[in-house]
Amino acid sequence: MEFSFDIHGYLKPYGKVITDLDSCSAGFVEPFEPDSTRHQLFQGYVSYNEDLKQLLGSIRYAQWIDGSFISTKVNPADIDLVSFIDHQIVDQHETDLARFIAQTGKETYGVDAYIVRMYPEEHPYYIRTQSDLVYWEHWFSQSMKNRRKRRFPKGFLEITY
Repeated sequence: MEFSFDIHGYLKPYGKVITDLDSCSAGFVEPFEPDSTRHQLFQGYVSYNEDLKQLLGSIRYAQWIDGSFISTKVNPADIDLVSFIDHQIVDQHETDLARFIAQTGKETYGVDAYIVRMYPEEHPYYIRTQSDLVYWEHWFSQSMKNRRKRRFPKGFLEITY
């Protein structure tokens, strides 16, 4: 898969772009010089998911990836991501999952990571799933405000593990 970018360096098409790990590497790591932070960040990202998959076993999860890593910026500081995992699995592994989020995830893997509990439609908390999806899609689909207080549309990646 070949990725394209707008004049601001943001991923196009705007919104969610479904891809896979190999395409992510080919589009956001391999084109950059080896001394770019992207190579080390991507290794941390791969390790993050290897460790997360080891904890979760055969449970499938979707992950949205965003931030300057998904742009033309040469040296991003981290990889922003949110993983969408079945609520029962999150509840079952809540203590162990703490190392995969926020500051711990950033220190260990170089990712600014969050986890969203996914509730099925018939669950009383399904509204939380809907609310979280809207929140993250809104947050990931636009840039931070620039000096003129303007935001720009952008794309983000979805990879399913």
